[in-house]
Amino acid sequence: MLDPSERLLVLLKSVYDSMHNVARSTWREYGLPPPGALVMRQIDRHPGVTVSALARSTGLAKSNVSKTVDGLVETGFIRRCSDPKDRRLGRLYATAKAEAHFHEMWSEMRKRLSLVLATLSHEETEAITGALQTLKEAVDKGIEQPLRSR
Repeated sequence: MLDPSERLLVLLKSVYDSMHNVARSTWREYGLPPPGALVMRQIDRHPGVTVSALARSTGLAKSNVSKTVDGLVETGFIRRCSDPKDRRLGRLYATAKAEAHFHEMWSEMRKRLSLVLATLSHEETEAITGALQTLKEAVDKGIEQPLRSR
C-alpha cells in the first residue's frame, strides 16, 4: 500500500499524463509537434524572444529549438527580425496566420477539457480546484523552507 505522499504523486502524474495526451492529440490534429507547441507558446507570451532564450525556457536543446523554429518559419507561423540594437540577434514573432491557427487550436483544447470537466459536478470541480490551490500553496511554502540537516 502506498503512503499518502506516494499516492498523491502517482495520482498527479496520472492526471498530468492524461491531460497532456489531450493536448498532444490536439496539437497533432493541428499539424504541430509538441516542441512546436512549446515554442509557439513561449513566443506568444514573450514576443521578440531569441532562440537561446527559448531553449532555456522550454528546456529543449538549442539545436532542437533552432530546427523547430526553422520549421515554424517555413509554415509561416513565425517571422524572424534582426534586433535593431544588435544585428547578430534574431528576434522571433508570431505571424497573424499563427495567431489565428493557435487561437482555434487552444479553443479546441479548452473545449475538450471542458468535456472532461462536464463529467464532474460543480461541487466536485470546485473541491478539486480548491484542493489543488491549497496543495500548490503548501508546496510553494515548503520550497521556501530550508531542508533540515539529518
